[in-house]
Amino acid sequence: MATPATAAAFRSAAGRLSRSASSIVAREVTGHHNLTIDGYKATRKLPITWSASSQTFEAAGYTWRVKYHPNNNSWKESIDLYLEPVVDGDVHGDAARLKADDPVEFRFSLLDGAGNLVPEHTRSVAIVS
Repeated sequence: MATPATAAAFRSAAGRLSRSASSIVAREVTGHHNLTIDGYKATRKLPITWSASSQTFEAAGYTWRVKYHPNNNSWKESIDLYLEPVVDGDVHGDAARLKADDPVEFRFSLLDGAGNLVPEHTRSVAIVS
């Protein structure tokens, strides 16, 4: 049951319009890393087991590295590039420690000698936990 003071407050508020507003803002966290493979043709002559890795870099709030395999077992005319998380200094880390609610989308793009994008050699991957 309302007290007399509460009832009076309700009566005085009854004629007034109440206004409220809020916002939800979502921003993608992005970043990029350029990896240059100098001596590409020479790396193609190395053993199948050979690989090299980029320096670690920060993007989208995480630490990463790119692993490069110039020769693979299945496709003679292709290379392998892997995006690997680095967690607590552990390269390749525990990928499960990436936040499950943070989907990751990444793209590898091949650039020509002048630094221009070669669209037919661009691949995108989305990882959603």
